[in-house]
Amino acid sequence: MLNKVLVLSASAGAGHVRAAQAIEQAILERSAARVVRHVDALTYTHKLFRNLYSKVIVNPIPGQEEHNSDHLLEEGAAIRGNNLPVLGYKIDRQLDDPERLAAMRANLRRLARPNAAHEIVSKLLTLA
Repeated sequence: MLNKVLVLSASAGAGHVRAAQAIEQAILERSAARVVRHVDALTYTHKLFRNLYSKVIVNPIPGQEEHNSDHLLEEGAAIRGNNLPVLGYKIDRQLDDPERLAAMRANLRRLARPNAAHEIVSKLLTLA
């Protein structure tokens, strides 16, 4: 049994938080650690950064991350900038257009699968 476990997540979308909660719950249910703590790392950042974090994609890693970013872009749920001067311009445009920012938030909510992490961990636990 572990003494302490720290589970970090980023509240960039419900998926990250739900995944961390599912991991935390699985550890507690199996008494795999004496103390389990879940912390949202974004609570330690500036509010502007938190608001833009889930909507701005910079140089995604080829493979799954790139495929995920393509999906978000196609659904109007993110912006992408592969170089910093262009990224600054795109972020400024977002901040200057509240309707566009609201539409992006709505698109993110529409795409969200808030219980996905719990369902995945539950399935994995049945296979273990």
